[in-house]
Amino acid sequence: MSTSRPDRSEWLQRLELDDDAAPFEILGHSFGKRVADTYEFFDEPEIDLLQGTLTFVVPVHGLRYMTSAAQEYVDRSLTKGDSLDAVAEPENAADSRAVGLWAGAHKIGFVPAPVLDYVGMLAKSGTFSARVVRRNPKSEGSHTRVVTQLVWRQDS
Repeated sequence: MSTSRPDRSEWLQRLELDDDAAPFEILGHSFGKRVADTYEFFDEPEIDLLQGTLTFVVPVHGLRYMTSAAQEYVDRSLTKGDSLDAVAEPENAADSRAVGLWAGAHKIGFVPAPVLDYVGMLAKSGTFSARVVRRNPKSEGSHTRVVTQLVWRQDS
């Protein structure tokens, strides 16, 4: 993103970044996604060997396909820090690796497909928790509307 872009400061603030954010830091928070893009960038997961955790920060995919009640819940009630349930969906017709993300009674989307192999592999030896790290305005589009943090904890 050009430093001369007039809305740079506002855009970086929505991504919860400082005005002097480095280009790769911006990519990590925006997932490199624009309307016409066919690729995504994800930050490398954080590994904490002492705690036995691995942390991914990823956008919630599929919100636009969820019920109107779920979309309304995201618009009106979902906030930063809210816990989400990550539920495996082995019967999912589109992808048997799918993991749905639920906010209470509302399914708000899915863990993105590019990280599902990791999630499936890690789920065999630990558990996942999820929480909302960012809920962007509708103007950001559905792709990066909700950003979640998935934390895997190794079984004791």
